Amino acid sequence: MTQQRMPCPHPPDHREGANCRLCGDTGYVLPGRFPWPPLEPTKTRDERRDFRGLWVDGGICRVRIYEARGRPPVVVLTELEENRNSSVTNMIEHLAYEVLRAYLPHRLEEVPPAIVLEHYPPHRPPRTGRGREPGKGDVDQVTFATWRPVVEWLGGVGRVRYGEPSWVRLGPDELARLLGDPAALDD
Repeated sequence: MTQQRMPCPHPPDHREGANCRLCGDTGYVLPGRFPWPPLEPTKTRDERRDFRGLWVDGGICRVRIYEARGRPPVVVLTELEENRNSSVTNMIEHLAYEVLRAYLPHRLEEVPPAIVLEHYPPHRPPRTGRGREPGKGDVDQVTFATWRPVVEWLGGVGRVRYGEPSWVRLGPDELARLLGDPAALDD
């Protein structure tokens, strides 16, 4: 019996010739039926992203995306030292949707479309009351009450967001499982 193959789910910019750089193939076997071991996560995007805060433009964060065969991509949203606008924490339900729409639109119909991580580097002073310690970086996995996009008025502008967020602090073992190297966020 031959295994059913599906077309590669990654966007065309991940292709080199006929093969996908992430899948390494022209397609992939249905989930749960991989004849090969899963690949280590690969960083497919690393850039600064401007965003609108609660009331005005001018927010900035770092976006990193890690992809591996057989699981949702991992989106890391990092609070930057120079951000003087609304924090990543305060905008997470909006930022998650905006980043997924911009970089992973083929995943918007999936539940979950991605694993979302909020990252505060060690040098960043804490901006929230969620147990952040000065001089100590941390990473939280963010989940949403619903992944169904909802339009709301925020600061006089219609914005799209996911449901109410909740955070769970991740340790080095969980980070290694998601990113391959827990020190990947230290650069």
